[in-house]
Amino acid sequence: MNGFELDEEDMELLKEIEAGNRSILELYAKLGETRTQIALALWAIEKRRVQNEGNHYSFAQ
Repeated sequence: MNGFELDEEDMELLKEIEAGNRSILELYAKLGETRTQIALALWAIEKRRVQNEGNHYSFAQ
């Protein structure tokens, strides 16, 4: 999976982003700087950007 794996905590944070309960910047600050966490934050930013453009983006892609 693109060189990283998401653990249960990462998935919970992802769900919070998707639900709009956490901002990307708040989440990034909370995560710290591990490679997995940075990749998750960058993916979430890209996902939100694509959604804002009216397109559909799937985590499975």
